[in-house]
Amino acid sequence: MLEYRIRTAEPADLEAIARVELACFPAAEAADRKSLKERLEVFPESFLVAEAGRQIIGFINGAVTDERAIADEMFEDISLHNPSGLTRAYSDWM
Repeated sequence: MLEYRIRTAEPADLEAIARVELACFPAAEAADRKSLKERLEVFPESFLVAEAGRQIIGFINGAVTDERAIADEMFEDISLHNPSGLTRAYSDWM
C-alpha cells in the first residue's frame, strides 16, 4: 500500500509544485512559477505538499486573513496575507 505524507512546503519544492499546477489546470488558469514562489515565501506556514514516496503529488496553499469572506484577490495579491489573521483561505489541493 502506498503511503502518503503531508508536510510544509520548502523552497526546494518549487519546481515540483509548478509541475503539479500545470498538470491540474489549463495553462491560462494555472498559477505561474513566480506566483507560486511568492506564495511559498510569504505564507509558508499555510503551504503544504502531499508526497507519495518522495514525489510531490499535490499541494494546498493559502493566505491568512481576518476577512469573513474569501476572495480570489487573496491569491493574486500576496500583500493581503495577514499572518495573525483568524481565517485561512486555501486553494489548489491537487
